Amino acid sequence: MEVGGPLLDLHSPVNHSNVPVGSTVSEPIVFDNSGTRPTSGVEALFMLSPGVDFTTRYRNCDYGTETTSPRLTSVALCSFSHGMRVGGPTSWPPRCSCTSTRPRSTPTWTPLWCRSVTPARCGR
Repeated sequence: MEVGGPLLDLHSPVNHSNVPVGSTVSEPIVFDNSGTRPTSGVEALFMLSPGVDFTTRYRNCDYGTETTSPRLTSVALCSFSHGMRVGGPTSWPPRCSCTSTRPRSTPTWTPLWCRSVTPARCGR
């Protein structure tokens, strides 16, 4: 039995508004580990606001479309194989970039959840 462990928190990005169609915004991906042990990797699920799509698709992410919300939104499940010490914040490149595809959209991503994973589950 193991007592203690990582406790991860994924920071929310800045909320941009009324961004013209075709414009791209970019935000860092920042985590805190307020637990008692480091983690060897992190898995996180991101959801974009409606009218926005991912600008760049990375190898460490699986992409899809969320169809259960009122409007279709893009989602990404990403694995980060970098170790993370206790404390924070830790920022991992690259930044999350998204592009507006509708007039007056609010390009942002929402971190739905994140969790510590073993090295075997990280990377692709």
